[in-house]
Amino acid sequence: MSNLYYHTFFKWWTPADLEEISNLFQVNYTVIKHKGESGDNDSSIYRDDRDEVEVKSDNMVAFLSKFRATLSQVKDTPLNLGDVELRDMIKDHYPRDRPTPFPWEWNPEPKLMAVK
Repeated sequence: MSNLYYHTFFKWWTPADLEEISNLFQVNYTVIKHKGESGDNDSSIYRDDRDEVEVKSDNMVAFLSKFRATLSQVKDTPLNLGDVELRDMIKDHYPRDRPTPFPWEWNPEPKLMAVK
């Protein structure tokens, strides 16, 4: 079993403004925008919510969407302050540990590796 950090954070009510978040994170991190594609016959209720922003630091990568942010460690090496700052910024924008306000689907955050 891997000891790499992996966690998903959530927002519950108000969707994240991905353009604003992109501008905020690109000051210190690499930001890549991914446009979600929908076909003419797409009847999914999520067809307009498929855009994502990818944010990279030295040893972390995050995929941010309107209601969810998945953060994962890239290498099995100690995190640096920039990696921890990325995690803290994401937690500020996506403050929940589970996808719903109802008391199920517990998703405890794992411990971070030592910071170098």
